[in-house]
This record gives sequence, C-alpha cells and structure tokens, in this order.
Amino acid sequence: MTGRELTGLCLTWPDAYEDYPFGDEWAVLRHRGTHKIFAMVFEREGKLLMNLKCEPMQAEFWRKVHPQVTPGYHMNKTHWNTVDVNGGLEEETLRGMIDHSWELTAPGLPARKPPKSMVPSMRAWGLHQVTTQALAATLGRVRAASPPAWRTGFSRSS
Repeated sequence: MTGRELTGLCLTWPDAYEDYPFGDEWAVLRHRGTHKIFAMVFEREGKLLMNLKCEPMQAEFWRKVHPQVTPGYHMNKTHWNTVDVNGGLEEETLRGMIDHSWELTAPGLPARKPPKSMVPSMRAWGLHQVTTQALAATLGRVRAASPPAWRTGFSRSS
C-alpha cells in the first residue's frame, strides 16, 4: 500500500479531510467539524507508518499481539500507536485500528471522567489536587507500606 492509497482509505470515513500542517511528508487526517486528528501518515527509514489514537489498554494489547505496532512516534505513548502499514498487518485489522481512532476523536463525544465511585475516595485523600507524578509516587509508597484494604478487612469508607 502506498501513502496516497492509505490517505485515500482514511478519507472514506465520514467528514474526514486531509491536512499538511507539518510539511508535505506528514499527511494529517482530521474530523471536519472539530479538526481533531485521528490519523497521521508518514514515511520514516523507508517504511510507511501511521499514527493512530487508541484507548490505553487496547494500545497495549495491539502492541503485544502485532509486532508492526509500536508506541506512537512523536506522540503520547499511552494514547497513540504507530503502525508499520506494509509490515504484514492484515488490512481488516488496520481498518479496525483506523475506525477505533476515528471513533475516539469523533465530534460530540463527552470527555472521559473517572467513575463516580472513585471521586469521593479521591477527594477524601486529597488526590484530586495532586499531579500525576505525585499520585503515582504516593500510590507506590502506600502500596509498599501497607497491604491492600481487601486483605486486612479495613475499609476507608467506615
């Protein structure tokens, strides 16, 4: 598949359009209404590559199952994957990945919020005000210092 064919494939999704904000080497596919990016097509080291947005757990799954899928090149590694398009990935799988990316960036979807059951406990611990790094460090210390609540029978809500 060529870059032009891949871009043409992406343009078959509703309200998709092509943009070149980074020069002629990177084709950026966006939603017409919101201008959100759902795919980027580019070449690197002689390979045709594509960056696609992805749910974090799905991104990890695809990386483990398909050697052609790696963390997003020049993107947030948690939410984006880079796919080696001509690396042997089935076209049906590639279409599914493009569709997943398109759906995640589609206009009109509400922003993700933590489950309501998590919010009170986060506020009780003051965690809603800390940075992600501090949260990770805090949780790491708490886990190392004490067994999980389900093992001790202790509940923070009581």
